[in-house]
Amino acid sequence: YLEKFWTQAPLAWSLIRTEECKLLSQVKFKRPILEVGCGDGFVTKILFAAKNEKQKIDVGIDLDSIELSLAKKTGMYNKLFNIDIRKTPFPPASFKTVFANGVLEHIPDLDDALSEISRILTPGGQLITTSPMDSFTGLLLFCRLFESLHLSKLAKWYGRKLNNAFAHYHLMPLSRWKRLLRNSGLTLVTHKYYNSPKVVMLHDLTLPFSLGSKQLKRTTGSMVFFPEVRKYVTELISPILTKYITDDASSSEYGSIMLVAKKE
Repeated sequence: YLEKFWTQAPLAWSLIRTEECKLLSQVKFKRPILEVGCGDGFVTKILFAAKNEKQKIDVGIDLDSIELSLAKKTGMYNKLFNIDIRKTPFPPASFKTVFANGVLEHIPDLDDALSEISRILTPGGQLITTSPMDSFTGLLLFCRLFESLHLSKLAKWYGRKLNNAFAHYHLMPLSRWKRLLRNSGLTLVTHKYYNSPKVVMLHDLTLPFSLGSKQLKRTTGSMVFFPEVRKYVTELISPILTKYITDDASSSEYGSIMLVAKKE
């Protein structure tokens, strides 16, 4: 995954998506599927290709019309809509799977979103979602550095600024997720932690190289310059980075979580 993502996107972004796809590839997606916050469809296309899933996602929704136009070009979706998950036009029990990859933490009214997800899921249907947790901020390289220098206020300022920049409204522990899911009629079936300290620190270190990638994609359709040239670089370096990340696989600390919840 790392090589495929890094060829087309900044390393900081690619690291997080790689860790997510490792876990999501092990989950069975029941159809019909609704993808919330599908974006440009790039991650889903790579994930489903690795899963040998040849069928398209039934429906993708996003608030960004430009991203939806890019998602259409992937050929991954039967239908795409520019709508909000907090209020959808879909009838009750429309989907067996609602998939939200790194999306729910960006929604201010999370209770409303989860209630709507529950409404449109069939009985026994599943929500598959990934999100950074409350521990994510403390694992950031510069937060750890400032804390080690006894600059706690600076560490908190940096973490707050970064979370505000990425619109992280909800960074929660597992216990909080369980409670919110239960309040919306969803029961947690399984969860797995990911994004070890090494991954989060490297993500933080390489974030400055991601600046401008969103605007670049809007003007050129690509998040990076010269993706074909990058391919040769990633082929050489990605095995080294993969080993670096894998060596941290036994860590007891993680910054993110994957959740699978079922509607009773």
